[in-house]
Amino acid sequence: MSATTVPLLSREGLEYCHVWFESLRQVLEQIRGEPFTLQSPSHDAGDPYAQLEAEGLWVRFSAEKRLRGEQALFISKPDALALAGILMWEPPDAAAELDDEHTDAVAELLRQAAGAAATALGDKLGGEVGLVFRASDRPRWAPAVHVAMSCSSAQVSSVGVHLFLSPELAAAIGPTTTAESDVAPRDQSRTTNPLPQLPRDSDNLRFLRDVELEAYLRFGERQVLLRDILDLGRGGVVELDKQLQEPVELLVGQKVVARGQPVIVDGNFGLRVTEIVAREERLDSVRR
Repeated sequence: MSATTVPLLSREGLEYCHVWFESLRQVLEQIRGEPFTLQSPSHDAGDPYAQLEAEGLWVRFSAEKRLRGEQALFISKPDALALAGILMWEPPDAAAELDDEHTDAVAELLRQAAGAAATALGDKLGGEVGLVFRASDRPRWAPAVHVAMSCSSAQVSSVGVHLFLSPELAAAIGPTTTAESDVAPRDQSRTTNPLPQLPRDSDNLRFLRDVELEAYLRFGERQVLLRDILDLGRGGVVELDKQLQEPVELLVGQKVVARGQPVIVDGNFGLRVTEIVAREERLDSVRR
């Protein structure tokens, strides 16, 4: 394995990075129904953060509750197209443009990994961890930690993912230094404290993706006496239990699946999603 510049993190920091890549690996396995492996990339993988014109996709998440700070993931254009193809069940086309559909597919795949990682990190760090999708853009902070790994399977070529931690998040996890080290993938068969396996949905679940579900926004709620309802008239005001700055909730099957800010798009109301619940919780809204 080629020598690569890596951070010497605390035990918690090493676990944080490992949990993220392990969660991504498990999500890929769940989608494809075949084993994926993690490997350290070759030395020429480079640092996309230092390349201002690097072509690819950036995705930012913020850590909340037990941890504070931001992390960013970078995937090169060919690898982003490959990841999108995995979720969309389409063969990768290296000549294709990285459009909004591909970007949304990769972001959704990473959201699923974030949901699994948040659960595992909460167990390991002794407190609830929130990992919230922020945007698909390059962060403005200088990274304190950079770790790169690649995922592959018998049917899917190696896909590289770069993970960057902000100074605030790195400090919340543990002290870091930098050194030259050989990075070897963790032997999955010898992991002493394995991550909880993601529940495997039926392989037929992908055929249900086009099923229509009723979704609605909840700006707030309030219990009202019947006599107050009967007294309502034109111009009356019903005060809700939320402040203006609080996020609006998106519900499916009476269960909150996301939160965000209301927007107007071409004269219609919409929701700009700022927080999304774990994938399993979203599936629960369908099962009920």
